[in-house]
Amino acid sequence: MEFKNTKKKRFPSSSDEELATPEKVESWPRAVTESPKKRPKHHGDENQKAVSGRVKEENTTTSTEGTSHVERKPRPDSVKKYLLSELDAANDSTKEGDHTKVAATGETKMGFGRKHRDKTYREVVTKDQEYARWAKNERRHKGVSGPLSKFMEWLDSPEGQNIEEGNQQFTYGTYHGKSFNQIAESDPSYHVRYRKALEKKGKKPGEQLTRYISWYKKAIGADPKIISYPRKSGDNQRFTFGQHKGATFLEVARGDPSYHLRYMAMDPNVRSKRNEFNAYVEYFESNWDSCDYEAYRGGHDDWNPNFAGGIIY
Repeated sequence: MEFKNTKKKRFPSSSDEELATPEKVESWPRAVTESPKKRPKHHGDENQKAVSGRVKEENTTTSTEGTSHVERKPRPDSVKKYLLSELDAANDSTKEGDHTKVAATGETKMGFGRKHRDKTYREVVTKDQEYARWAKNERRHKGVSGPLSKFMEWLDSPEGQNIEEGNQQFTYGTYHGKSFNQIAESDPSYHVRYRKALEKKGKKPGEQLTRYISWYKKAIGADPKIISYPRKSGDNQRFTFGQHKGATFLEVARGDPSYHLRYMAMDPNVRSKRNEFNAYVEYFESNWDSCDYEAYRGGHDDWNPNFAGGIIY
């Protein structure tokens, strides 16, 4: 029997034993004797296979020769570790950012937070004193970083301290309830006039006025100059009604500077009812310093609202 060489190779059968020669045996295909070890199949293998397939596709690149190879990318051990590393990097970049290199002033914008993002440091300290207290407490117990640390550095600066001290409020007088900052902005010569009025009467400024004067020198600077204007006519005009009937405007202004204030407190419409009284108010405000009235309170924080300086209020 003649052996025919077919295109499809096959393993020799028993009928071919007689034709088996060393040359022919060498050309026979080899059978695989070992099979790859297989891992026992567990629940979830299908999902794992799908995931690993995607990962393999993502990490596999094709070279110019057309062969594929696997590129291993460094990955963190867990998502949590990855996120923490990202946060640490962000904090490091924030600490090294430009905000630590640029000197902050009262006009520097906060730049963070929903409430104060567009406000300046000065506005935050003067309009939201509670925020400044919270920031200090936060730094004391937890520590601060980033933009908040920049705000705290400015708050510790001489400018920041002066503005924060300027939040103190007067508890008496014309500007009762107003802060030092507000008074200095709206009436910068207030303390100069007040002090001069007290000196005329041989009195010294009270504790609160002394604190204001000290703060003004540190925060603002030298006292403003007072410009004196000649008094208008009206000194000899006389009252024809009320407690001071028959007295001149000049006598009432000197002897009872709070008279018109008390009268208006009792009757808010008195100026529209009595032209004479209205004329006196205009005369007093044009010619006399309201600080004369404050001086009669004795220049003390604990003044008696009913009797001070020998004048009944």
